[in-house]
Amino acid sequence: MALDLARDGWLLLQNEINDLGEILERSFAAGVKVALNVAPVDGREQDYSLSGLGMLIVNEIEAAAERLHGRAHRTPLISCKAISDLANRDLLIKAESFQKAGAFKFRGATNAVMQLDEASARNGVVTHSSGNHAQALALAAQRQGIPANVVMPSNAKAIKKKAVESYGGMITLCEPTLQAR
Repeated sequence: MALDLARDGWLLLQNEINDLGEILERSFAAGVKVALNVAPVDGREQDYSLSGLGMLIVNEIEAAAERLHGRAHRTPLISCKAISDLANRDLLIKAESFQKAGAFKFRGATNAVMQLDEASARNGVVTHSSGNHAQALALAAQRQGIPANVVMPSNAKAIKKKAVESYGGMITLCEPTLQAR
């Protein structure tokens, strides 16, 4: 695996498509933004961007994976022939809906909360979210025994509010406008 850390603030991993599962496991474990540079059937190279935090080096990815070991689910990679056929290559889908709090965001929230120093942790964490990130941060904070304050738009779904509260998050409602956030 060749690393090119210079391009556009991304961690670029050039690899065979057969190693996609390992790349996804490591990158999603750390919440890292990764661009996979793979050669499609027609020979043109394309970047496939995945969500996350920005450029990290492999050591940082491995450190995050170690912090998350036993705290986050190892969610499965699944295949779908119809999608692979459309893409004209074998693709694997990371089933993050099976993650704690129902989203991959739990990994990033847990990784961030676990890196807080003691003084910062005592102050707790705060976020603005109408759903998945709010739930993930509230659960991560609860598991570390620190307070989580979540600002949610007043029109957030009741089930999302209930989930945040069930994880110990303290909700403050705001108007559902960008300016109110």
